[in-house]
Amino acid sequence: MDERTQLIPNEDYATAAVIDRLRRHRARRAPGVRLDAALAQQNETLKKLRRRLGSAGSAWAGLCPEELAERTSPIGLRAGVLRVAVSDASTRYRVDRWLRSGGLVSLQRASAAPLRRVKLEIGLERTDD
Repeated sequence: MDERTQLIPNEDYATAAVIDRLRRHRARRAPGVRLDAALAQQNETLKKLRRRLGSAGSAWAGLCPEELAERTSPIGLRAGVLRVAVSDASTRYRVDRWLRSGGLVSLQRASAAPLRRVKLEIGLERTDD
């Protein structure tokens, strides 16, 4: 007998046993939080992004001016076009001015991947790695 049934008088023992049995069956266990699956999925996403960007992503991180790098993020490289997410229109303008003033040539020299142009996309969320 468990502790609760010892405190109950004999005539209510059967009722208490039935209630305890019902509680055991009805008690819902909290779902176990498994972070390993979420972390594995995030890791795969980062690996894919790193593969897509190649050396162009590291070239962007190293050459982009700091005040612009905080508000931009390279999101993809395909067929020589580097896609970069920018936070707003003013950032897009400033990045465009930087690219036209020699930033694109610097990126092309620093990147091992062939880089023809940079496409700026407004309003996409940053992807921090």
